[in-house]
Amino acid sequence: MIRIEEHADARGGASTSLSRQSDRDSGVKEFLGLVQVIQAQAPEVDPATLWKLMSDYEFSGSGKTSRAGSLSGSIGVRVKKEMPNGDLYVEGTKIVMINHEEYHLYISGVIRPADIQEDNSVSSALVADARVEFTGRGDIEEQTQQGWLSWFLNKINPF
Repeated sequence: MIRIEEHADARGGASTSLSRQSDRDSGVKEFLGLVQVIQAQAPEVDPATLWKLMSDYEFSGSGKTSRAGSLSGSIGVRVKKEMPNGDLYVEGTKIVMINHEEYHLYISGVIRPADIQEDNSVSSALVADARVEFTGRGDIEEQTQQGWLSWFLNKINPF
């Protein structure tokens, strides 16, 4: 048995501030002939304002993330392989159904025989190269996922 005693707490943040400004007056009236073409199509456009739009840039962004989780319980595992030094590669899975939610627990890793307690259990903190996965699917999981159209629109939105 593996006694799963996993606790995770992670935080991160980032911020960015960029600015660029250019003061250029030369060539605005001729700028590759584009200004004349634009003024012919839209006489209300001021070339000085157009040039300012083309030479000023500001961006400011920030983000913060925080995540915490805890998983405890126990799971039976099988010895899949005995290593040359006597350590044991173990692996186990458990599937639990609760109110139309299906939860999957998977663990694998290497344990030392010396870490096995009298009740034939080992703490997950003592499992080397541990891989612990806890996933689920069902009504709750479906409601917490972003819809495909919203996901797509967020991916193609340039702003």
